[in-house]
Amino acid sequence: MRNRQFVLSETEVNELKCAFHNCEEGQTKIRYQAVRLYGQGHPVNEIESICGCSRSSLMEWCRAYRQDGIAGLVDKRQGGNHRQDGASFRSR
Repeated sequence: MRNRQFVLSETEVNELKCAFHNCEEGQTKIRYQAVRLYGQGHPVNEIESICGCSRSSLMEWCRAYRQDGIAGLVDKRQGGNHRQDGASFRSR
């Protein structure tokens, strides 16, 4: 078994806790929690169960956090119908 390279400092743990409590977006909150738990040494199968995520998603979120910090975990998906734009909308 490999030793985990991803370990969070106390400051990073507190930053993720604060971001979690101040966030209103559900998917982003899950990412904050999952990365914090992983960085604190919790087993991956436990994190998958708690957060409802896959191992690959968890590893991607950890990479994004290392690369971009808290901003890397923000859900960037846009809702709505991306195929419909205002110019092509026909009124009846």
